[in-house]
Amino acid sequence: KTMLTKEPETIDWLDSVPIGDIFWDIGASVGCFSLYAARAREAVVVSFEPMSNTYAVLTENIHSNQLGSQISAFCVALSEKTTVGYLHLTSRVAGTSEHSIDPDNDLAGSGRRFETRQSSLSYTVDDFISNFNLQVPNYIKIDVDGDERKILLGAYETLREPSLKSILVEIDEKDSALAQESIQTLSDANFHIQTRTALKKGPENTFFNYVFSRSSRYAVAPT
Repeated sequence: KTMLTKEPETIDWLDSVPIGDIFWDIGASVGCFSLYAARAREAVVVSFEPMSNTYAVLTENIHSNQLGSQISAFCVALSEKTTVGYLHLTSRVAGTSEHSIDPDNDLAGSGRRFETRQSSLSYTVDDFISNFNLQVPNYIKIDVDGDERKILLGAYETLREPSLKSILVEIDEKDSALAQESIQTLSDANFHIQTRTALKKGPENTFFNYVFSRSSRYAVAPT
């Protein structure tokens, strides 16, 4: 119901994807943006959603929209190393957020409390592409509630592939040092900030959607 209104900047960004390009949706949740990219842009979509109950809804949405030939969905996490571990869950309800592969994200004052955990297979982006001989994506969206830095660290080679054109990352600026690490990792790969959009209105908001592009010549640092 909120696909077109909750994050209009994400829809605008997806509308810039050339027809038929490869789009990776990391932290796909129930698949709103995966479905939009596949239907509106005829994109070849790879979706990652490690939370099992949410993944079940994601795959049902793909089937219901008859997009199984365009969207490949995987119940795996992406991180800075390829390993077997755990996904720590704030809730077992499908579509909920703020889960993390890092138990240290359950910190006092963060408002995040983990209810339980599930076994999870994690890959680096580089290993996932290399191990399964996949094409490098042209566009990547990362919305993983605090684990984005680890995903970027595990995508060292991929970030330097010229076929990767643009990346949208949700970054929490509450910890400005960690936010700057994510920005610097992308800057080192010749990506620069194109836009920075607050996800909520008001001074208490710390979450921003950043769009990074190789062609942009300016940057906006976290405030």
